[in-house]
Amino acid sequence: LNRWPVLRGASTGCQRALSARLQRLALCPGDTIYHTGDFVGEIYFVVRGHIKVTKNNRLIGILTSGDVFGEQFWPTRVARKSKATVQALTYCEFELLSHKNLNEIFIEF
Repeated sequence: LNRWPVLRGASTGCQRALSARLQRLALCPGDTIYHTGDFVGEIYFVVRGHIKVTKNNRLIGILTSGDVFGEQFWPTRVARKSKATVQALTYCEFELLSHKNLNEIFIEF
């Protein structure tokens, strides 16, 4: 978990709880992670691959290993609508954490 800057400051116990709740996801080139307007209730950590982010059919970014995207969590926030479409450009692997699981960790730690 130390490769994700957002998680580096977490205690060892918190990191263990996070790793137990992370889910692994693999996608093929062209697979869409979510479209503009979809509800996003997870935060995605890119392990491998390249992902394009588009808005109104315009490229606004390319994400790769080490990048993080998805919902920005606060304990009281619920899933929000995506403002962009996110699609795999290459074979990709992600670790993802749901809002529900993150809230459980906030309660524990």
